[in-house]
Amino acid sequence: MKNMKTFFAIALLLLVVFQLTDACFQQDNARKAAALNKKFKGIKLTDKCVDGTFGCIGGKFVKCAFKKWVSFDCPPTETCSFLPLVNKPGTTCTCDTPADIASRFKLARECRGKTG
Repeated sequence: MKNMKTFFAIALLLLVVFQLTDACFQQDNARKAAALNKKFKGIKLTDKCVDGTFGCIGGKFVKCAFKKWVSFDCPPTETCSFLPLVNKPGTTCTCDTPADIASRFKLARECRGKTG
């Protein structure tokens, strides 16, 4: 009986710890996206790169091909940004409006996901 109580106590503790650490992955996503945006501010189109890498340089979406950055214009009202994912851990890189970019970061930092 004592072993059973110990088992349940450990299981409950692990559940609480897991929920606390996983409670808001969006905040971590926002930190990672902001760090990537900062990193790419220091990169130029003329810099060498690793094939397959993508990002944002000068408001344009870029992808590395043959160790050179290839840039793609965003639509006129949009700019390129790394953004926090809201449904799972991670980031994405896309063209979006400045207002939506700010909103996505705000919601992620507040652990409010897509809908707030």
